[in-house]
Amino acid sequence: MSVSKYLKILFIILLLTGCSKKNKDISPDTDEAIDSRENTEESPSFLETAEPFYPLKETVEDIQAQLNDLHARVIEYETRVSTPSFNTEVLKMIKVPQLNHEINLTNGTLIQGTIIQENMDHLIVQTQIGQLTIDKGNVEAIKEIAPATAKIEFDGDADEKIMAESRLYSGTVTNTGLHRADFVRIIYQLWGGETDLISSDSTFIEGSQVVYQSGIITDTALRPGETAEFFLEIKNPSDKKVQYVTRDIHWESYE
Repeated sequence: MSVSKYLKILFIILLLTGCSKKNKDISPDTDEAIDSRENTEESPSFLETAEPFYPLKETVEDIQAQLNDLHARVIEYETRVSTPSFNTEVLKMIKVPQLNHEINLTNGTLIQGTIIQENMDHLIVQTQIGQLTIDKGNVEAIKEIAPATAKIEFDGDADEKIMAESRLYSGTVTNTGLHRADFVRIIYQLWGGETDLISSDSTFIEGSQVVYQSGIITDTALRPGETAEFFLEIKNPSDKKVQYVTRDIHWESYE
C-alpha cells in the first residue's frame, strides 16, 4: 500500500471518529435542554409557592366579631360592678329597734325610743343609735308612740259599667297611713235585699313591687302616700235585681 492511500484511510478514520464524538457531546446537551424545559414547565413559580412576608390569618369579619365579643364582656363586667348584692340572711340579722316612747326633756330635746329599764333616778332608753341613760329630773313628759300602721282609703266613687251578666268597677285607692300595706285587695258585693247576697268578688290592686325575706315577689303593695288603680268584674245574673252595692279593702302588714 502506498503512503498516500495509507494517509487517506487514516484521515477517513479520524474524520469518522471525530463526528461520532461530536454527536455524543451534543446529545447530552440536548437532553439537558429538554429536561430543563420540562422542569421549568412542571415546577411552580416562586411567587406561587413563596410564603407572604406578613401572613394574614384573620379576615376583617373575624376582627369585628372579636371586638363585639370584647365589648359585650366589658358591659357584663360593668354591670356586675355597679349592681349591689344583698345577702338576705344578713338583712334578717339587722333589727331596727321599735320606737315605743317619746320623751320630752326640760331643755326642749325630744327623744324617741323604747324604755327598757327604769329606777327611781334614771331611765335607760333604747334608741336607733344605741342606749341612753336619762336623769329623771330632766324629763318633762313621756308618752307612748302609736305603732305606724297602714290606712287604705278609696279615692271617691269608682266608675261602674253595668252589662247583661256582670258589672265592671274601676277606681283608685291611696295609703294615707304611715306603714306599707301588703297584698291590698278590693272586695265588692252585690245585694238584692238586706241579707240577700247576689254576688261577691275581689281583685288585687296594681301597686308597687316588693321582695319579701321569704323570696316572694308581689306588685300588690302600697307604700305610705302612694295611689294605685284597681279593676274588678263581678257577676250579676240577669234574673237578680241589685238593690245596693258594698265594697271593702283588705290588706296585710309585714316588715
